[in-house]
Amino acid sequence: MEGKIDIIDEVKQFMDWPPSTGDSKPVYEDDFSLKLDLDGLQNLVKDDEDIDLIRSVLADTNIANIGDHKYWSWRSKEVKSYNHGFKKVGTVGMETDLYDQFRHTTGSSRSQGYYKVIEADKSIYLPHRRKIHQPIDTLHVNDKSQDATKGIPSSRLNRANNRRLAADINIHKQTFSSETDIFNFNQLMKRRKPVKFARSAIHNWGLYAIEPIAANEMIIEYVGETVRQQVADIRENKYLSSGIGSSYLFRIDENTVVDATKRGGIARFINHCCTPSCTAKIIKV
Repeated sequence: MEGKIDIIDEVKQFMDWPPSTGDSKPVYEDDFSLKLDLDGLQNLVKDDEDIDLIRSVLADTNIANIGDHKYWSWRSKEVKSYNHGFKKVGTVGMETDLYDQFRHTTGSSRSQGYYKVIEADKSIYLPHRRKIHQPIDTLHVNDKSQDATKGIPSSRLNRANNRRLAADINIHKQTFSSETDIFNFNQLMKRRKPVKFARSAIHNWGLYAIEPIAANEMIIEYVGETVRQQVADIRENKYLSSGIGSSYLFRIDENTVVDATKRGGIARFINHCCTPSCTAKIIKV
């Protein structure tokens, strides 16, 4: 009975309060100037009760395909900040461990200016620098002993085929008593090997063989524009002043230079190396 009497006394105290003369105040003031965008919805949701209410309101709404919701949220805030004074709203996290190492103190690479990245850092994130000993698109042979035994017959067979081709061309010349450039060109095309150019770990671009090539076989022909030595010197200075940097000039003799910088084939991408895998030879066809 004593507990029941205490409850009745507390109820009487509330009932004795005078009625309120002013307007009731909510826990959170409503800001009617807010737009119902992402920021507006985030400002309206204050607690778990608001989350349950907004879920019940949006239960019948069709779900749109926005992709990654984190990126979509960041992008929406970023566009809104651009329209209202470029206020910073945050950045998208990089998925690499190099973010702290290559962080720009000014906020962006454009405002950071030019700076040199050391070779050790480039080898971390550049794929062509991680493949120094593994050329691109190279056909690997698992059995090295079998490959070594097949190398010599293949080289002999290729040389025999080249001799047959040269003999057929000589017979054709004797028959028609004519010597055209198309025969010489076809002879070179027969000898060339499948190669491709790609980024090189040595310098800029490089030439890669996409199949094993035996020793003493022709790989590719160096194609370019034949100019005099004086013209080659002028062009080299012009290339350096224009910012091209690498000039592809191949000397044939003291007075003749082949310029493949702007008019040439992919043979110009063969880089110099202290341990070369091929050599350059000047031949007459």
